[in-house]
Amino acid sequence: MKPLFIWVMVLFPVLLHAEKCSQTGQSLTSRGWSRQLRGVCLTDSVTANTFRSPDQTKTIVADGDGFHLKVDGKGVEWPEGKELVARGSEVSWSPTSSTFFINYGDGSGLDGWTLKVYVVSDGRVVNHDEINQQIVHRFRTGIGCLQTAVDPNVRGLGWSEGGTHIFAFAQATVNESCGQQGDFRGVVAGLAGETIEQFYSEADTKRHFHNLLPFNMR
Repeated sequence: MKPLFIWVMVLFPVLLHAEKCSQTGQSLTSRGWSRQLRGVCLTDSVTANTFRSPDQTKTIVADGDGFHLKVDGKGVEWPEGKELVARGSEVSWSPTSSTFFINYGDGSGLDGWTLKVYVVSDGRVVNHDEINQQIVHRFRTGIGCLQTAVDPNVRGLGWSEGGTHIFAFAQATVNESCGQQGDFRGVVAGLAGETIEQFYSEADTKRHFHNLLPFNMR
């Protein structure tokens, strides 16, 4: 199944454009991803995407200049957002509308994915990079790979019902991988304390996250 996974990932950009692109991004459900995720799509006719929070008070804007956030129609301080490549990224709001994550691939669509978690607090966006760092550490430790191996791809899958936990997975890269290409582990990360509360084997990930995983990983 590993070669099939790699083949599908190579075709990711083609498949992405096969889905309908709109000003609210793209649905990824045709490939098995959760409805909680929306893909950023920018074309000649769709120059910006808007992602509204569940409470409708906050809006993430993705365009050629990166990401921006508005609360009640007013811009919020988020310097890092302008440094990110919006194209090809994926966005998901928590059910509480106070937190969101971005699956960030730096526009590559293959390797280099990181899970970027943000909390909207006191009129600014606070970055919680430690969640991605902890997931990477657990994966590398569990696999026992060489220091020279590349960090795994990390992507969020969705949220717990109350928005207190993020469901995610880490997966060995295609090139210079930590572990065998395509190996993956499931993660339950708690926002309180930024702790990794569950780290599942590949088999348990398929069982616990079955309906959240893309079809080629089930």
